[in-house]
Amino acid sequence: MPATEQDKISLPIHNWDALQELEEAQEFFSNDANGEVVRLLDENYRSPDTVGLNVGSSSGIADLANREALRLLEQERDHLSYFTGVCGAAGITSGAILNPAGFLLLALIYNPLSRVAKLGRTIKVMRLLLEEFKGVGIQIFPCLKVPGHELIDLFVIFPERVYLLISIRSKSKEEAKVVYSEGNETLYVKHKGRRLRKWQPCPLVELSDYHTWLSKNRRQFGISADAIRKYSVIKTLILFPPMQIERHNEHLYTKMGDMTALAIPRKGTIFVIQEAEILEFVKGCLTQAESKAKKKQ
Repeated sequence: MPATEQDKISLPIHNWDALQELEEAQEFFSNDANGEVVRLLDENYRSPDTVGLNVGSSSGIADLANREALRLLEQERDHLSYFTGVCGAAGITSGAILNPAGFLLLALIYNPLSRVAKLGRTIKVMRLLLEEFKGVGIQIFPCLKVPGHELIDLFVIFPERVYLLISIRSKSKEEAKVVYSEGNETLYVKHKGRRLRKWQPCPLVELSDYHTWLSKNRRQFGISADAIRKYSVIKTLILFPPMQIERHNEHLYTKMGDMTALAIPRKGTIFVIQEAEILEFVKGCLTQAESKAKKKQ
């Protein structure tokens, strides 16, 4: 949260300077990351006379755009890490327990620290996908802003095959299990020795809303009306440790290539997987898409 004018008065000058830079850093990079992807694809990868993707072009341009977006995300992470460190040190030297100014500084870096952790997970998944699927025209749009919601962590395009909407979550700092209630179509988080708690905001609701937003804004990504109907949009929730998926009833699981994934029926299907299953799951999605295409031939 931004500091008030009264807060500014109570802070030492050098601490306030660091705080200002920290607040500015939170808004600095994400738009640039996706802007680079769109700019490079518009200039080099899409046919100038069609809304659809010109998949006959070299996949090298898409890879260049992806790498630039990844670089900007890493730059944001490093920028925020530096300034949260500066503010944290300033808060400690100000006497966080006894001095309200020091306590304010430590309180204000909580959200940026969460953002740093979130960026770290997003970067890890993005780099994993780029390394595994380079050379096949993969396009990745990170940290997309959707009004009234958290960011879409990753929107992944495999041209003329499949689209993936990905949310990456790690809600707990201690071991916890994610449980889906079929009765009220709700996700819960279960900690050992404690009662179930509803997961708010619910990632299932968000992913469904992301899909609606994508359908309305598909042209931003060079997706034609025919393509959005023809190729599957796979909504995926990826859980990072220490979160784990509770074992559910067998009818909630679906075969995706060589793996079996939890498939939750909510305005379509939403898959829930662990971090360690990412590559196997995406390969399964591609295998399924290719099999579907062959059946139509």
